[in-house]
Amino acid sequence: ESTEEETDSEITPLIVQPGTFIARDGTKWTSSKPVQARRRASVNIVEKQPGLTMKAREISRPADAFNCFIDDEMVEIICHETNRYALHKGEQGTWIDVTPIEIRAFFGLLLLAGCYHGRKEPVLDMWSEENH
Repeated sequence: ESTEEETDSEITPLIVQPGTFIARDGTKWTSSKPVQARRRASVNIVEKQPGLTMKAREISRPADAFNCFIDDEMVEIICHETNRYALHKGEQGTWIDVTPIEIRAFFGLLLLAGCYHGRKEPVLDMWSEENH
């Protein structure tokens, strides 16, 4: 059984100096910047030049920008794995393989749904020709 005093000491950080606190895990927190300048750790140094890559400079359409994140190879893998999963999990003879064009269309619908805040719209309704 813990007392109110024990509970308060667990929650209250140890104050070493004004504006300096020691957390329970030993982390030292201060409310001001450190006085001594430190050298940046070598793992935190960015060595690449800032700016656009060659591939990014060639972007002229939104689809080109999207392809920088999800390229043709990734779409092919998603198609293959989607079809493979459906073959094993679905009813035999009812599944029609999805194509890369359909996968890209699906990604586009998801992006549009996000842009238009259609979070509550069922995915099947996005494919319906009646609603559009």
